[in-house]
Amino acid sequence: MNLIPLKPASAKDILEKALALLCFLILPLLFYILTAYLTAAVFLVLLSSMEEISGAARFLEANLPIIYSCAAALFTGGVLGFLYRRFQKNELLWVSGRKTKNPLSGSCQEDMRFPAGRLFPASGYLYAAAFGASGAVFFNLLMALSRLPELFSSPGAIEAVTENTNPLLHFLSVCLAIPAAEELVFRGLGYFGIRRYFGPVFSGVLTAVLFGIFHGNAPQTLYGFCMGLLLAHTAECFRNLTSVLIFHWAANITSFFFLGSPAGQPLLYSLPILGLSGIGCAWLFYRIRNLNA
Repeated sequence: MNLIPLKPASAKDILEKALALLCFLILPLLFYILTAYLTAAVFLVLLSSMEEISGAARFLEANLPIIYSCAAALFTGGVLGFLYRRFQKNELLWVSGRKTKNPLSGSCQEDMRFPAGRLFPASGYLYAAAFGASGAVFFNLLMALSRLPELFSSPGAIEAVTENTNPLLHFLSVCLAIPAAEELVFRGLGYFGIRRYFGPVFSGVLTAVLFGIFHGNAPQTLYGFCMGLLLAHTAECFRNLTSVLIFHWAANITSFFFLGSPAGQPLLYSLPILGLSGIGCAWLFYRIRNLNA
């Protein structure tokens, strides 16, 4: 049996990959984290300068985590959204679907499966929404039934510090603004930026690992990693930002309205629902892949 020796990576290849990781994933993630810390500091200074008896001060104090999280997500989303469109226009991201010139080496690469600008039917995005909802149900129930949240309780998690916040602000932040910023970081720039250099498996696993760690506590880290893998699969199949946004919005809305309701937990948190959501999630995993065949 003849074995073909592996070609060692050149210094140029290593530099290209390092620059891709830095520019498309590490720097956007650090920018989001730094923005969140600076926004929190600004709102804390603003709160300290207000009179404690005023209604605005009481409202800001009660909703501070949600307000600065939402503000940071909106600012990050605006900046990274602009960069995403610019990079996409200049074919720096793996979303074009045609032979493109590598911006770092100057060589041409064949950019995979289907032609640029293919429009998916509305049913395709409904599948993405259902995939996100079923994934949220399955992995939330799996975490709850495994008792991991009880073993690794995290009083500092956002769920613990936002119990008494304004419901509308909470919904807008957790279900809409934060998912949009996260998708621009981890899939819009992250996955689509490094995909052409590292391939789908490494890019999907790496962005999922960082996505899980970004959530900051043990149960959410595992949940975020699992959902990050599904999001990477969605990005691979649809190859656009819209699909992963719809997935993420559907997942968070499902968790916000249904899984977080104490009245529905005795019915939802059960083995039959776990099994049905797992089957639905597995079917949708293959269904959205076949949309691009």
